[in-house]
Amino acid sequence: MKQKIFFIIITAPATIIAIVALMIPISASAAPGFGGRIQSVSYCCNGILLRTGPPTPISGGLFVYPYGAPLYSWYQIYRPGAWILGNYEPPGSCFTGTYCATTIVAVGFIMQAGTSLY
Repeated sequence: MKQKIFFIIITAPATIIAIVALMIPISASAAPGFGGRIQSVSYCCNGILLRTGPPTPISGGLFVYPYGAPLYSWYQIYRPGAWILGNYEPPGSCFTGTYCATTIVAVGFIMQAGTSLY
Protein backbone atom coordinates (compact mmCIF):
# COMPACT_ATOMS: atom_id res chain seq x y z
CA MET A 1 0.00 0.00 0.00
CA LYS A 2 2.81 2.40 0.88
CA GLN A 3 4.49 1.67 -2.45
CA LYS A 4 1.36 2.68 -4.39
CA ILE A 5 1.04 5.96 -2.49
CA PHE A 6 4.75 6.69 -2.99
CA PHE A 7 4.44 5.89 -6.71
CA ILE A 8 1.43 8.22 -7.06
CA ILE A 9 3.18 11.03 -5.15
CA ILE A 10 6.22 10.82 -7.44
CA THR A 11 4.57 10.25 -10.83
CA ALA A 12 1.62 12.68 -10.58
CA PRO A 13 3.72 15.89 -10.39
CA ALA A 14 6.13 14.63 -13.04
CA THR A 15 3.21 13.87 -15.39
CA ILE A 16 1.63 17.29 -14.80
CA ILE A 17 4.95 19.07 -15.44
CA ALA A 18 5.48 17.10 -18.67
CA ILE A 19 1.97 17.91 -19.95
CA VAL A 20 2.34 21.62 -19.18
CA ALA A 21 5.78 21.73 -20.84
CA LEU A 22 4.36 20.20 -24.03
CA MET A 23 1.53 22.74 -24.11
CA ILE A 24 3.84 25.78 -24.12
CA PRO A 25 4.34 26.97 -27.73
CA ILE A 26 7.81 27.62 -29.08
CA SER A 27 8.11 31.26 -30.08
CA ALA A 28 9.42 32.29 -33.48
CA SER A 29 12.08 34.43 -31.78
CA ALA A 30 13.81 31.25 -30.60
CA ALA A 31 14.22 30.06 -34.19
CA PRO A 32 17.57 30.67 -35.91
CA GLY A 33 17.74 33.58 -38.32
CA PHE A 34 18.80 33.79 -41.93
CA GLY A 35 19.13 36.47 -44.56
CA GLY A 36 20.61 37.30 -47.96
CA ARG A 37 19.68 37.71 -51.60
CA ILE A 38 17.25 35.30 -53.16
CA GLN A 39 19.23 33.54 -55.88
CA SER A 40 16.62 31.15 -57.22
CA VAL A 41 12.97 30.25 -56.69
CA SER A 42 11.35 26.85 -57.32
CA TYR A 43 7.83 25.72 -56.56
CA CYS A 44 7.03 22.65 -54.48
CA CYS A 45 3.82 20.90 -53.53
CA ASN A 46 4.19 22.14 -49.94
CA GLY A 47 5.61 25.63 -50.53
CA ILE A 48 8.31 27.58 -52.33
CA LEU A 49 11.97 26.51 -52.35
CA LEU A 50 14.37 29.45 -52.07
CA ARG A 51 18.14 29.41 -52.54
CA THR A 52 19.72 32.32 -50.69
CA GLY A 53 23.18 33.77 -51.03
CA PRO A 54 25.46 35.60 -48.61
CA PRO A 55 25.34 36.88 -45.88
CA THR A 56 23.20 33.90 -44.78
CA PRO A 57 25.11 31.95 -42.12
CA ILE A 58 24.52 28.89 -44.27
CA SER A 59 25.99 29.96 -47.60
CA GLY A 60 23.83 28.90 -50.52
CA GLY A 61 21.15 27.66 -48.14
CA LEU A 62 17.93 26.10 -49.37
CA PHE A 63 14.88 27.17 -47.42
CA VAL A 64 11.24 26.18 -47.87
CA TYR A 65 8.61 28.91 -47.50
CA PRO A 66 5.43 27.00 -46.62
CA TYR A 67 2.19 28.43 -47.97
CA GLY A 68 0.55 30.53 -45.26
CA ALA A 69 3.66 31.47 -43.25
CA PRO A 70 3.78 35.16 -42.25
CA LEU A 71 5.33 37.30 -44.99
CA TYR A 72 6.07 40.98 -44.45
CA SER A 73 6.63 43.89 -46.85
CA TRP A 74 7.48 44.01 -49.71
CA TYR A 75 6.26 40.48 -50.43
CA GLN A 76 8.92 39.84 -53.12
CA ILE A 77 9.55 36.23 -52.13
CA TYR A 78 8.75 35.10 -55.69
CA ARG A 79 11.46 37.23 -57.33
CA PRO A 80 15.19 36.37 -57.45
CA GLY A 81 17.39 39.34 -56.55
CA ALA A 82 15.32 40.63 -53.63
CA TRP A 83 16.80 40.58 -50.13
CA ILE A 84 15.12 38.34 -47.55
CA LEU A 85 15.42 38.26 -43.77
CA GLY A 86 13.61 35.98 -41.35
CA ASN A 87 13.56 32.97 -39.04
CA TYR A 88 13.51 29.30 -39.95
CA GLU A 89 12.94 25.98 -38.22
CA PRO A 90 15.26 23.11 -39.19
CA PRO A 91 15.02 20.67 -40.95
CA GLY A 92 13.00 21.27 -44.09
CA SER A 93 11.95 19.34 -47.17
CA CYS A 94 10.40 20.23 -50.49
CA PHE A 95 8.13 17.73 -52.22
CA THR A 96 8.10 18.06 -55.99
CA GLY A 97 7.74 16.02 -59.16
CA THR A 98 4.97 13.72 -60.28
CA TYR A 99 2.54 13.11 -57.40
CA CYS A 100 4.95 15.06 -55.14
CA ALA A 101 7.10 11.94 -54.89
CA THR A 102 10.54 13.60 -55.14
CA THR A 103 11.98 15.09 -51.93
CA ILE A 104 14.57 17.87 -51.86
CA VAL A 105 16.19 18.31 -48.45
CA ALA A 106 16.45 21.92 -47.29
CA VAL A 107 18.05 23.67 -44.32
CA GLY A 108 14.66 24.48 -42.83
CA PHE A 109 11.12 25.80 -43.09
CA ILE A 110 10.76 29.58 -43.03
CA MET A 111 8.66 30.57 -40.00
CA GLN A 112 8.41 34.26 -40.92
CA ALA A 113 10.18 36.49 -43.41
CA GLY A 114 10.29 39.94 -44.90
CA THR A 115 11.74 41.08 -48.20
CA SER A 116 13.10 44.21 -49.84
CA LEU A 117 11.45 45.91 -52.77
CA TYR A 118 14.56 45.60 -54.97
